[in-house]
Amino acid sequence: MDPIKAFFAYPSKPASCADSIAAAVKQINNAGEVSIKTWEDCRINGQLVIHEICSQIDQAKLFCADLTNINANVMFELGFAIARDK
Repeated sequence: MDPIKAFFAYPSKPASCADSIAAAVKQINNAGEVSIKTWEDCRINGQLVIHEICSQIDQAKLFCADLTNINANVMFELGFAIARDK
């Protein structure tokens, strides 16, 4: 069975939090039951990243977000995911 596709939104700062989330996502992905992408996986040189992020959210069955610190990008992604019924 294919792993469940997910997207995890989180801010880049504080770096310690972003690093912890990235490490956790790597461990979860290694287990093979869930395939989580992050905004860092969506980096596209010279293009707007938001288009790729929205595409990844559309493709995901599950949306996760770190709301510890309010971040405008994460809040946009959360709103987009809610609108897409994720």
